[in-house]
Amino acid sequence: MLWRCLVLDYKIGGVSIKGHHDKNQDKFMVETFEWGSVIVVSDGLGSKKHSEVGSRKICEKVIEYAKISKGILPNLECFLEVIHQMWKDDLFPYHITDCYATCLIGFIGAQQTYLFQLGDGFVCAVDKNYKTHILIDNKIDRFVNETDCLDEILDLSSWRSSTLETDNLLALVLSTDGMNVGSGSIDDIGSFCCEFHDGYRSSKNIEIEKNIFEWLSEWPGNDDKTIVFAMKE
Repeated sequence: MLWRCLVLDYKIGGVSIKGHHDKNQDKFMVETFEWGSVIVVSDGLGSKKHSEVGSRKICEKVIEYAKISKGILPNLECFLEVIHQMWKDDLFPYHITDCYATCLIGFIGAQQTYLFQLGDGFVCAVDKNYKTHILIDNKIDRFVNETDCLDEILDLSSWRSSTLETDNLLALVLSTDGMNVGSGSIDDIGSFCCEFHDGYRSSKNIEIEKNIFEWLSEWPGNDDKTIVFAMKE
């Protein structure tokens, strides 16, 4: 699935490729507004029979919240509480235990950019000094196949978040865990995202997405793979 748009002076797009599952359990959405844009990516847990519903619904609810809020986040905890409740309310007739999903969000406002991460995958912002701001599950004290996710109870301590000035944002990359980058370390992810920006900043969206689709199709691993980006030229 390809999706692209232009907001302010950022090129924004994404690619998602189905893995070995019958359905692509990864979902992503990007929407632009007068005040900025929102990028959201979710990976449904493979052990849940309707996880693609859970991942699609959280993407829809984050975008819906952005439309209602007009880019204003009263506080980060309130934002997470609201989207979690909106997600739960919209799952009917599916049972919530069949719809668990991770969630990655980039909320690019006129003044501030807010990053959120729950579960597997990573969110990486590259600033103008090529310093990276990365949110990732470090898997401490858990098995590698265990992850936090959206479920019945909102656990704010499971969410990671970060904020930076939008004027300082050079690139933003969100990816599900199907696309393992190097060793998965902070350094490897940061290097990948900086090189991603440098390699594509002068290309047109259609060229970027075509190229990503080609190498992502050959990327090792059988899981669904999704990468979404926003970057300045």
